[in-house]
Amino acid sequence: MTNKTHFYPRAAVSSLSLSLSLTHTHTLSHSLLAPSRHVSFRPLADHSSSTRPFTPYTALKLVELAQQVFPPAVLQVLSGDEDLGPLLVRHPGVDKISFTGSSVAGRQILKAGADQMKRITLETAGNNAAIVLADVDMESVCPRLAAGLWFNAGQVCIAPRRLYIHQDIFEDFVHRLTAVTADMTRHLAERIGPIQNQRQLQRLLEALRAAADHDFVLGGPAEAPMGLLLQPTICRNPPADSSLLREENFGPIVCCVPFDSVDEAVRRANDSNSGLAASVWAADADAAATVASRLEAGSVFINGPCRPDPCVPFGGHKQSGLGVEYGLEGLVSYCQTKAVYVYK
Repeated sequence: MTNKTHFYPRAAVSSLSLSLSLTHTHTLSHSLLAPSRHVSFRPLADHSSSTRPFTPYTALKLVELAQQVFPPAVLQVLSGDEDLGPLLVRHPGVDKISFTGSSVAGRQILKAGADQMKRITLETAGNNAAIVLADVDMESVCPRLAAGLWFNAGQVCIAPRRLYIHQDIFEDFVHRLTAVTADMTRHLAERIGPIQNQRQLQRLLEALRAAADHDFVLGGPAEAPMGLLLQPTICRNPPADSSLLREENFGPIVCCVPFDSVDEAVRRANDSNSGLAASVWAADADAAATVASRLEAGSVFINGPCRPDPCVPFGGHKQSGLGVEYGLEGLVSYCQTKAVYVYK
């Protein structure tokens, strides 16, 4: 007896990569990169794809460029009102859903697709932690970490939100990070950038006002926005139950917390219902790798920016997602498998 596994393309895939009207909850990061990531496997798997974006003009341009290369109808973009997202999720002609957005919206998609056993890939919220060990080279690390914190005004799904810093260097590290950030904010529009829309800006301002009694070393509720430009906020050692620390605030807000031991840092970093990404910063790469192995996150970056590689699977643990994009595993998720057995 011999056997062979065949991979067949799924007929149609819907990418709810930038919005879902079930919840009016939107993903605000990378209006071109996100749909590009979702659709990049579709031509390889030889099937068609539709994308329903929150930024329609960007997506239309992407499809315009793609149609110069791909066969007709391989990639389409749909724009519509609040009914379009649920219709795509429930449509019997859609074999797979690929969604980027909030955990709440992701759970609703799972429920909506359950009746038809939809194949679903989710990338949802990430309240990402970074652990800074005592031996770190602060002069080198602070600028690199700041660049990752504030890129695109913190509107990046894998950007650090919580910094756990060894108590021996805590005050010095926070001081240096604040100085680097303050220098960046002198060119707020160019180096930080705007919040994606007014509604998201109001969410961030409400989160800061709710934490008005916290210790802010930069930014905070007293800083008025300039249009959609919001001053980066660094909060020092907030209470363990603070919503600023416990919830993902999708914008230029970071909490700095001291720790005494690696066990404490790992415990606090993992004390979250999300697990999209994490990072470890240390001079001793072996020690950093040991810490990384204990973190409950789909991607862990050591001494460098949180920047996924398209050749490597990308997905979240816990409530940060279901399945993966990228890598061979991501490609196979867009295929239907069939095992054929031949008896002689």
